[in-house]
Order: sequence, then C-alpha cells, then structure tokens
Amino acid sequence: HTASEADVAQAAEPATDATIAPDDAPVPAPAGEETPAPTAARPSLSRADLQDPIHMLMLETVGRMSACYEGAESPPPVVQLRALVEARDYETIRSDFGDLWNDLIAFHRDEGTQLQPKVSHTFRTIDTIVRNL
Repeated sequence: HTASEADVAQAAEPATDATIAPDDAPVPAPAGEETPAPTAARPSLSRADLQDPIHMLMLETVGRMSACYEGAESPPPVVQLRALVEARDYETIRSDFGDLWNDLIAFHRDEGTQLQPKVSHTFRTIDTIVRNL
C-alpha cells in the first residue's frame, strides 16, 4: 500500500499555530467529533518541524503506531523506528526497514500477541514515504 497523493499533499500544507498545540494543551475536536484521549505518543513540534511537512507526516504516522501500544511498552522496533524518524535518519530507515519489520513480527510472535493491522499499515506507510524521498 502506498501513501496517496492526498496524504502527501496534506502533509505539504503548512501547519498553523491553530493546528499545533503543546503536549499539555487539549486539542479541540472538529465540530461533531469526540475529543481523543491524550496520549504520550504525541510528539512536541519545533518550528523546524513545522517547516518540514514530510517530517511532520512521519512523526504523525509513528505516533499513530505508538498509540496502538498505549498502556504497554512499545516493542523495540517501534521505539527504534520512532528514534530514527525523530532524528530524520531516512537513509537508515530505508536500509534497515526489512530488519525492523522482521524484528516487529518476531516480537509479537515471541510475546504471543497479534500484530494490529493499524501498526502494520503505519509501519509500511513510513517505508513508502522514505522510499519516495
């Protein structure tokens, strides 16, 4: 599955201060939607992040993946991938993706837990993004 042009176009739109809130501030939900529960996975964004829409898209994507493990420690491959995204080390993500993916599958197999489809999808989305850079 690849990132759609709409995803990339949306990421290319500059964020405004109204759309980015500090970690401790509640983010208002659009009219008619419930406010999501706050998560520890939400990254803080610097001004440099706001000027790099690809990095913002990747931070959001890895945050969605980390949120799937809320209440439990994220698997080491997810932690490693998050660190690589935060460091903007796209070349390492590209070259080590297969190993990270295999380690994630092995983690779930060894723990006897099911790999959630959302985790699988977001993991592959990050791979697609770095391959298209």
